[in-house]
Amino acid sequence: DMIVTGDPDNFNYSYSAKVLDMTLDHLTIDGEVIGANLAKAQVSLMDVNGNYTISTSELPAYSQAATIGTIQYNAAFSDPDSGGKLKIGGAINDLVSDSTGTIPNTGINAQDFVAMLDAGFAVKGALSYQAGNLDIAFDGPDGAGTATTSSTGGEVAFEMGSNGMSYNVGQKNLAVSALVPDVPLPITLIMAESKFNLAMPLRESDEEQDFAFGFAMANFTVSDMLWSMFDPATNLPRNPATFAVDLSGKAKILFDFFDPGQAAALERSGAAPGELNALSLNSIVIDAVGARLTAAGDFTFDNTDLVSFNGMPRPTGGIDLKLVGGNGLLDNLVNMGILPEQQAMGARMMMGLFARAGTEPDSVTSKIEINDAGHILANGQRIQ
Repeated sequence: DMIVTGDPDNFNYSYSAKVLDMTLDHLTIDGEVIGANLAKAQVSLMDVNGNYTISTSELPAYSQAATIGTIQYNAAFSDPDSGGKLKIGGAINDLVSDSTGTIPNTGINAQDFVAMLDAGFAVKGALSYQAGNLDIAFDGPDGAGTATTSSTGGEVAFEMGSNGMSYNVGQKNLAVSALVPDVPLPITLIMAESKFNLAMPLRESDEEQDFAFGFAMANFTVSDMLWSMFDPATNLPRNPATFAVDLSGKAKILFDFFDPGQAAALERSGAAPGELNALSLNSIVIDAVGARLTAAGDFTFDNTDLVSFNGMPRPTGGIDLKLVGGNGLLDNLVNMGILPEQQAMGARMMMGLFARAGTEPDSVTSKIEINDAGHILANGQRIQ
């Protein structure tokens, strides 16, 4: 059902459907028809509701919002030459999406993205879901296998325009189980949360522009069967692992990313595409096998001095580091025979030189600084 309201310059479409089914009839590849005996696919969207508006003003604008109760999908493909087979099935529940944008459509070549940005092109949107699962089964000359994944929700957000682009994606309680050829044990892992974010400028500018990058794998665990393959004596703690990085900063972009002419000229000249002016290590976390390393700090960069650090802009700033459980991890690696005692002793000596004892048991801290003169200091002592 669809209801259209408004006027020719500003339409609003409201729609709903109990079920929308899409079924693959056949494929045509290089003139050859591939029938349903070799390629099958079906997608079903249930409880669909949405709203879409579009304005035909000088700079057309749109907005949309939609909900889908469940998306179910199934596909099966066969290769008659190799005998390989692939089956995919899954579902996504309680999907919610919305987006807005302005898209110029007169006097602009859609392939000239720089001109599109100059004319006002901008889009922004987000999508989320509450649960999802995927099942895969394959068979071929190299063997057969299966894989299943599930999660309790996730989200994607994006934005693009003259001020740059950003992309964020996250997932909760991801569980993966797989059985693949040449691996004797099932591969099982669980991750409480995974995230990735990226923000970057797109346009040339004499002014500093913001950028950001980050990812996180939080509370990551694998099965005891996998652990036992390389640590049967349980020397290493099997606590959930976390790996996370959060960076941000400011930079000058010296060319337009989407201008082919500028990109070609940059490649011919070998010039730097931009200047790094500031970098903030908002957070770095490596927490695994009984040890936890954290770091945070800020640096600025002098692009007029490319001599002090061998072609790199001279940094000024500092970073604070903390390691908990480092000596215990070294002991465990030595007991396992992975790390020779002599190398472990060298690592302890390095920690003694560049770090000092922390307030917690088996912990050390260090502050690494680069001053205005280009000197590198560890805990106030110059090391270069």
